[in-house]
Amino acid sequence: MVSQINAKCILIVMLPVPSHYLASFGYARFWQGKGYDVVYTALSGAVQFIQYEGFKSIEFQYSYETRIESFRAFWGVWIKNILDRTLRKKRYRTFLRTYSELDRIVRDLNPEKIMLDEHLSDYYFFVYSKKRDIQILNTKLSTKKAVNSPPLDSSFVPDEGIWSKLVCYIIWKHRVARIKARYLVELVAFLRGDESGFQKRIAEKNGLIFSKIVDFDRCLYRGIKDVETIILAPEFLEFSTKKKYSGESYFFINENSEKKSFYMQADYLQLIKNMELFNFERNKKIVYCCFGTLPINNFRMHRYVLPRLLELAQNNKDVLFVICMPSQKMAGLPNILTIAQLPQPHFLQYVDLMIGHGGLGSIKDCLLAKVPMLICPTNSRYDQVGNGARVLAHGIGLVSNIALSEDRDFFGKIETLLFNPIFRKQLDMFPLN
Repeated sequence: MVSQINAKCILIVMLPVPSHYLASFGYARFWQGKGYDVVYTALSGAVQFIQYEGFKSIEFQYSYETRIESFRAFWGVWIKNILDRTLRKKRYRTFLRTYSELDRIVRDLNPEKIMLDEHLSDYYFFVYSKKRDIQILNTKLSTKKAVNSPPLDSSFVPDEGIWSKLVCYIIWKHRVARIKARYLVELVAFLRGDESGFQKRIAEKNGLIFSKIVDFDRCLYRGIKDVETIILAPEFLEFSTKKKYSGESYFFINENSEKKSFYMQADYLQLIKNMELFNFERNKKIVYCCFGTLPINNFRMHRYVLPRLLELAQNNKDVLFVICMPSQKMAGLPNILTIAQLPQPHFLQYVDLMIGHGGLGSIKDCLLAKVPMLICPTNSRYDQVGNGARVLAHGIGLVSNIALSEDRDFFGKIETLLFNPIFRKQLDMFPLN
């Protein structure tokens, strides 16, 4: 258990991946400055990472929902539950174990505030209390249904016209229907023994009406109604057509949360030396390519993007390509350097262009470093597509579908971003302070 906790304490429950923790650290430091102790829940492997950032942590075993993404998966899950009726009891015991563990953590810490990752907003039913202040932390841009502002998984760029409003209305109708359909599919597949069914029981136990609290007017996943949501991103990244809603606010601070003592590893320092050797004349362009930490992103980068970058590097010896890849190595060309991981906010000071999958964390880093972006979404069902549309609309980068289909002008877009000063001029106009 965490020791030496102040009476003023905040418990933060984030999705246990580095990008979500990093997105929340600035907001956590804001509350530290107000005299609060901040405690994160974490898997065992993330404890040191959180402590190096100056926060306390407590180990917690998260519950994971089984998502049904195809008819084949639906039939498989349904048949399995028909044949083995004990599965529901096993799932419920696992669910109760998570609920009991989080309940114990809350009782031991007695936090004034509890902050939940929007991805884990269903945990609201675990921690609800009329005496407790609960916030939702959104590491993406707004997922709430909005007039004339398309959802985050849409590439549509709106304007002020009536046609734009109609298109956004139709897209939102489809997305909301898809989320409701997913809920019903899981209800049937698990024979009413899914996470939502269990959450209803907890809600009733706390005197809540599940159907009146769950918010389906969202994209990507459902949310919770009437709970304050803090969007950990600059509001100006939203489309100009989007209206601000009560209950939603934006928090974005210009800080580098990656401290040198932890992130400045030997391989990164060697990379900087190799870059300096290559760029001794100080007139070479540097292109940085990173697709995050998820395996599917790196698979698509290796299969679709890297062959084109290799071709580009062969024909442009005065451009240095730095490629961040957890498991792959490329050799044979002096103007290609690879590294497994690096402190991105620090590294971007050397970069002329970043090629990425459109994760919001990288976009925020590029905004702070004034680096143009080429967004290559790797999954059309997440926020990468919508983030790319917003980058394009604000004139701070371009979008390529090379990782999903094909882009005959991939090379041309890179050249435009490297040599057309309009993108950096547009970045200079953003109010970051």
